[in-house]
Amino acid sequence: LLLAACNEKPASTGENNTVQKEEPLAESRNAGLLAPFREKDFDTLWVCSPADLKGEYEGVPLDSAAAVLFPPEIAEKHFSDPPGLFAVYRFPLAPGFTGLLARTPDWYVPNSLKLFYWNQKADSITSYVELAQVWGDAGDFHRKDAWIFRAADSSLQALVWFYEEHDNSLEMPSDKTKTVRQSYALLALSGPRADTLSKDSAALASRFGHLTRKLAGDPY
Repeated sequence: LLLAACNEKPASTGENNTVQKEEPLAESRNAGLLAPFREKDFDTLWVCSPADLKGEYEGVPLDSAAAVLFPPEIAEKHFSDPPGLFAVYRFPLAPGFTGLLARTPDWYVPNSLKLFYWNQKADSITSYVELAQVWGDAGDFHRKDAWIFRAADSSLQALVWFYEEHDNSLEMPSDKTKTVRQSYALLALSGPRADTLSKDSAALASRFGHLTRKLAGDPY
């Protein structure tokens, strides 16, 4: 299994960003879930799957009492091989919604970073989106990274970068080349759920290519 390391240096989107403080959390029956998530202020946050499951996104292990509050498809993976859920950061997304960034189970190890929408009125998670992941097996390698930043209107957005690599020698041993594909998506995060603003990879690469150029040269 191939794992990618995060560069600890902050990246810049070129935006003049000012991140608002999170409002105090309302009284919650499930405050035990929220407590392990550290409050995070940032201009631009690079979200990536941690090498060796260590570093900034290692997170704090969550117990089964917290795991039951996550969507069933994620909680079940935690129960089958605990611990599979790790609390990382929390920050405001929109009025009434707090973002919970967590490391979650994936194909082989818990190296998927997902942003969960904590609905303060419902006192529960009502939506989520995957922002980072690494997977490699039998000549195929996939990587997803995201950069969360504040747009000109003060809303939170995320640039998501997808990298796919395939070893062509699997089908033809004499072919030593690799097929590489890259694509981009821009998400709006400030709302009750993540919404896709653009999948125009060419335009997004032109605008945000400075963030991914180094990674594309060495995606491992």
